[in-house]
Order: sequence, then structure tokens, then C-alpha cells
Amino acid sequence: MERLTVQDRMEQFKAELKTEYEYSYRSIRPIPFLEKQYPVQRLFLEGGVEYLSKDQTKHQHRWQKPDSYKDIFNKTVMEDNRWIIEGEPGSGKSFLTLQLMYEWCANDVESCLCDVDILIVVKMRQLSGVSSIYEAIKRFVLSKDSKFSIDDIEEILSEAETSLVIVLDGIDEYPHHSLSNHFLNIIKKIILPKCKLIVTTRSGKIHKECVNWTNRVRLTGFSTETQERYVREVLTSGNDDETMNVIKEWLPSTSILYEFYQIPLIFVTYAHLSHETESELLQCTSITSFFSHVISSLYSHFDNKMECANMDSGFETNEKHNQEFYRLSFQGLQLQSESPQWNKDLLIKEIGESFIETFISIGILREEDRISNQTEETLSNFEVIKIIKFYHNLYCDWYAAHYLADVIAKVDDPDNKSDGDEGLEILEDLDPFTFQYLYRFACGLNPACAKHILDYLSHVECGDVFVMLCLLEQRGKVDGIKDNLREICSKTLQMRNQDTRVIQRSVLQLINIAAREKIPVSSLYLFESFQSVDVLTSHIVLKSQLRIPILENVEQLWFEQNGHEMTEIELDGILSFIAKCKKLKTVRFNYSLLPVGFHRHATLTSLNENNVEVLWYPSEVWYRLNLNSGTWQHKIGKTDLTEEDYNRVVCSVYKAKIKVFVSLPLL
Repeated sequence: MERLTVQDRMEQFKAELKTEYEYSYRSIRPIPFLEKQYPVQRLFLEGGVEYLSKDQTKHQHRWQKPDSYKDIFNKTVMEDNRWIIEGEPGSGKSFLTLQLMYEWCANDVESCLCDVDILIVVKMRQLSGVSSIYEAIKRFVLSKDSKFSIDDIEEILSEAETSLVIVLDGIDEYPHHSLSNHFLNIIKKIILPKCKLIVTTRSGKIHKECVNWTNRVRLTGFSTETQERYVREVLTSGNDDETMNVIKEWLPSTSILYEFYQIPLIFVTYAHLSHETESELLQCTSITSFFSHVISSLYSHFDNKMECANMDSGFETNEKHNQEFYRLSFQGLQLQSESPQWNKDLLIKEIGESFIETFISIGILREEDRISNQTEETLSNFEVIKIIKFYHNLYCDWYAAHYLADVIAKVDDPDNKSDGDEGLEILEDLDPFTFQYLYRFACGLNPACAKHILDYLSHVECGDVFVMLCLLEQRGKVDGIKDNLREICSKTLQMRNQDTRVIQRSVLQLINIAAREKIPVSSLYLFESFQSVDVLTSHIVLKSQLRIPILENVEQLWFEQNGHEMTEIELDGILSFIAKCKKLKTVRFNYSLLPVGFHRHATLTSLNENNVEVLWYPSEVWYRLNLNSGTWQHKIGKTDLTEEDYNRVVCSVYKAKIKVFVSLPLL
């Protein structure tokens, strides 16, 4: 392009970026078929956000809540210039990126980007065949008629490096198995080492080159308060009376649905569908019935839209089974794990163009451009191909579950000539802990399939909880399976540090369901999974960042933390939490080092009033806390623990800790 001064080129480049970004953040449809469009600043609500903070005294990291997402990049503990933003699918990572775009374009003085000259956002899933960040900007960020060349872009970014922020959105969706050397070199600070780099990714899919980064931010979903704010600010325009009526009406009839409402994308879909029509979503009692009505509502809304436009949708609203689409969805999960995608031209040959276009219009599928082959110096040779993906992974699980349910149900069909065991082998292809909803949907869709899935899960480690959740999908309510629920709750439920978040979340959900049915839980065992107590919310925070609210139906709570030295403040947080759990009668600490005494009289009084027993098992010998004096007493004789006794306990805990440490395998 024509040579301008450095400053003029910079300003023109920024102006072009802002023009393109405005197209992205100014016209958002919460559900693709909605006529009404919103700017991102109207829709964006701050959900759950946490950052990884380093405890300088203990040289440990723990997750904490900032006052606002705007504070994240200003934290003094985040010394480096590389950040990770992680979250589950649909938790709002890309939406947060759109909000950052808006703040940068609007020169928001309160934004964490207020002193940034250039913001570059690239979607990693588009970068097949793209060799550099400069080429990505030319192809996918700037307009097609931009006069800036790849060399121009490289020069500008180099000039602005110290005030440059690059966002690699969805690095886990990069279309190749490994990153190109160029993008790896940005991550490693070989290229543009002084720029600030933000990488977004699904939790559990952090790139190996980023795992040691300590500047980490986690999106944890919509809390109840955030859901209420969305209703108030987006749907009811601040009308408090209408807002409260809507919120009261929308309170889920069963705790089974709480987990769904915490996923921003799913909640927003539910909110708009329920607000616009008299939807049966409000009467759903299982995730299968809930999702079935979501899909039906999407179909109906699309049909109504076509009818108003005097157009034939070409689509039946009775959820007619398309076996080929079910099969492709299931095989996509088998071959491509959680986020299958297809070449559009090839998919058209399988299921037809009309079907695909309809599902794109409805908002179940989405279409994206990809580069099919790499170019050299110019951009004139590349070919753009269309890629089809699901709008959210749950949609894929839903359609794949139809195929799974059909295959498994045929095992009992006397006319089925295939070996029954061969049909059941399909269950071994997909890990239930990764594809929890696939299994639960399948059980809810077909009772004949459910009995085989339940039998399979009963032989899987930690499968008891999943069995319970799948049973609930068949019946919606627990009336018919209270005996099963009581049996599971009569055993010790565990939440171990090595368990996945899915397992831990399922245990929490089971406890919640039991509480609503007034079924007691005998004991809950936190094995190396406890992190802290949030005194503001009265929640136990696990190392996985899941939160345990006040327990209404748990009778015993065990903490095992091998060698952990607990301060009196930490112990007070736990015991204050215990005092609020009215049914809890015993708390037990295993293999940790507790303070020599506990002298928070208000907490002791509350524990005494509830007749709670506090036990400490530092080794084979155990002690009981005297709730009147705050001293530890021997289990026999009830004599106080002497200073000499306590010193022996300290030595035994240290020895056990060292023994565990030296037995760990070297990495």
C-alpha cells in the first residue's frame, strides 16, 4: 500500500480493525433464528470468574474470585504476559472475547485493555492452512478489500509490540493435531515476545505448551444471581415486578435441571424460548424431557417464522427421526471426540442440503469457512471450504443418543440377527465420564436401552452415581426409585481429588436430589479434594473449583489431607460451615496437622448447640475436640492433649508426609 507515516499507518490499521470488530459485536442473536439483534454490551453479564492466585507464603496456587473480570489482567500476582482463559463448552469464552472487542473499540477507560494500542482476535478453528498470525489477520480479520499486505501487518505488529494484545480464541479447536511452528513460537515468546497473549480453551484441553502458565482465568458459568440479572436486564428491561414473576415461574421443578441452567448458552436459549411463548419447558423434570422440549421449541419457532414470511420451511415439527443424521453424530463422537465437524459438501451427499440449511437456520448447526490449502506469497490461490459443526456439544450428544438408544434397544429384538454382545460393545467406545449426557439422554429416550446402560455403568468404577442419574432420566421424578436412592446414600459418597469434575459434580447433584426428597446421606468423604471455605458464601471450595453449599442432609463429613498443616483460621472456616449444616453430627479430619487447640468461642457454641462431634485422626490414635474448652482430648479417659503429646503428633504427621513424598514416582 501507499507508504504513510508510522503513526498514520497505525491509525488506519486500527480503524480497519475496529470497523470489522463492530460487525461482530453489534449484531448478536442469542438464538440464531431470532429476528431481534443485540449489541454485546446489552447481552454481556459477568458470570462466574476466577483467577489462579499464588500464595507467596506457602508457594501454592489457589483459585480466587476477582471483584470483576476487568481486574484480572491488572492483578499484581499475574506477572507474566501470557494468559489462559478456560471454561466448559458454552461457558462464555468467545462471548467474553466479543466484550473485550467492544471495550477496546469504545476506548473504555475502565477496561483492562484501556492502554492497549492494538487488539488482534483470531479464531483458531479457522486457521487450517494458515502459516502465520499476519496471514490470519489478512484473511480473517481485515476486510477483503484492505490494502494492508502481510508484510505491512507484520511490520505494524512489530512496531506496536509493547502495546499489543493477541487473543487466540479456541486453541483447542485448531484444525490440526499440532500447532504450526509460528503459533508455537508466539506462545514460547520467540515471536512477538513482548506482546500480551491471551489463549482461550476448554477446561481439560489446555495446550501442552501452556500448562505451566500461572496466569490462568476460569469461567465457571451462570450463578442464580447472574440468571436473574439476565432476565431483568435483557428480557424484562428492568421491570422489577415482571422480573420477579418470571424468576418465580422459572424456578426449576427439580434440582436435576440446576446444572443445565449454569451453562450460559443453554440458559440463554431456555430463557428466550420460555419468555416468548407458553413453553412446556417449565414442567420438565429430567434433562431428557428438558432438552426434547428445547429441540421441539426450536423447530416450532423456525416453522412459525417461515409461516409468517409465507415460506415453506420444508421441515416437519414432529421431530421425525433422521437415522442417518443420528448415525453421523454418533460416529463423529467416536472418531473426533467431543467436537465433531464435517465438510459441508460431503455432508450434503449424506443427508441433503435442505436438512443442513434448516438446522443452520434453527441454530443447531453452524457453518464456518476454512482454508483448504496453503498459499505462498499471495492470497489468490487458496480455496475456502465450508465446515459444519454443532452449535453446542450437547446438541451432538442429543442426536448421537438417538442412535445409541436404537442400537442398544435392538439387542433384545428377537428379529435382530446380530449377536447381542456385539451390540453392547458399542458402549465401550465412549467414556461415560466424558459423555455423561449422551448416556443420560439415551436412557431417557428408550427404557429398553436404559437397562443395558445401567448394567454397564454398575460395573464401572464410580458408576453408582451415574446409575442413579440415568434412572432419574427414565422416570423424571424419584418416586419410583427412592429405595435405590436410599441405598446409595446409605453408603459413603466420595469426592476425590483424582476424580473428574463430572464425577464430583454428579455426586453433588445426587446429594442435592436426596436433600429435596428428605433422604439422609450417611457420610461424605473429601479425599485430598478440599481447598478452602468461602466465608462470604458459606461454600466449601474444592481443588477442582466446584463448590459445596450448606449440606442439608449429610450426617458425617470427612476430610483427608495427608500432611496438611491447618491454621486456626482455616479450621474456623470449616467448623463454621459445619455449624450451619443442621443434620451434620460428626466431622472427622484424617492425617492432617490441626492446631493444638481451638478457641473461637462463637463457633464452639454453635457446634455445642447442634451436638456436633469433632474428631481428629492424625494417625492410628485419635482425639475429640472438647466443645467447651476448645482443647483436644484423648479418645479414652477424655484427658487433655498435653504439649508433649502434641509434639509427638507433629512428628508422626511429618514422618508420614515424608514417607508419602519419597514414595511418589519421579516425573
